[in-house]
Amino acid sequence: MTDTNSTTIDMDALAAQSAASVDNLYAADLEKLKSLTTPDWDVLIPKVSNPDDLKKLIDAVQQATNNNESIAELQDRILKLGDGVVSLVKNVSHMV
Repeated sequence: MTDTNSTTIDMDALAAQSAASVDNLYAADLEKLKSLTTPDWDVLIPKVSNPDDLKKLIDAVQQATNNNESIAELQDRILKLGDGVVSLVKNVSHMV
């Protein structure tokens, strides 16, 4: 019969080992992320002529995500927002 306490200790040790392994594996990536400052994050935000269009796009994507909508439904939602948002999507899509 297996001792429950020793099984728990073994599982705790394995979990700690696994966590340490992941920490070592991604340490460099984590340090790079930690080193980003607010101005560095600004580089990731697309430069747009109309900030309202960017806000509309972000809201549309968030709403589609919240509603678990398909790509077609999101595309339809974006088209209804107008030419400015559609143009923004085309420009932003080249960033990824």
